[in-house]
Amino acid sequence: MKCLICGTWNLGSLICQACFPSIVMGTRIVEGMSVYSFYAFSDVELLMHYKYTLIGSKIFSLLARKARDHLPSEIVFPKGVVGVGIDDCVSKGYSHTGVCLHAFRSCGIIPIYGELRASHQVSYAGKDLKYRETHPKGFQTHLREKDVVIFDDVITTGTSLKEAKRVLEKERNRVLCAFTLCDAKR
Repeated sequence: MKCLICGTWNLGSLICQACFPSIVMGTRIVEGMSVYSFYAFSDVELLMHYKYTLIGSKIFSLLARKARDHLPSEIVFPKGVVGVGIDDCVSKGYSHTGVCLHAFRSCGIIPIYGELRASHQVSYAGKDLKYRETHPKGFQTHLREKDVVIFDDVITTGTSLKEAKRVLEKERNRVLCAFTLCDAKR
């Protein structure tokens, strides 16, 4: 199989060992919530663009499993904690946040797929903060009174995470933290 990044032949992986991005753990605070990111966007930008293709499910799975394996030991979740992905809907044959949720099951996080859906189909890719703030996604949830971890692929301004947190807390959920694969500011 050829590495998607450098094009060299390797056995069994879409990304060769030499090209696989390093974990560069980072934390941002968004409205009092810790948002943990595992990669610098600059290191995974090419791979993140595959989310719009079917092969993206394999790439996101590789990135999410490596991220899960580097989860700091001091992050411990209470029994029964659930994970929800931002706008976890199937597009192009899979859900990129659903793939991330699936990878973190072994950390004791119970995935709830398709729970946090946007009622407004708006894309924030390449948009500035003003646009993001004036075009909310209109998240909806049926989740009530749970301990929740939010998942997303990338944090840019934190607008989606803020909106998701508010919607979940309005339904008396306790948002513990959020995980994103990468941080656009790094």
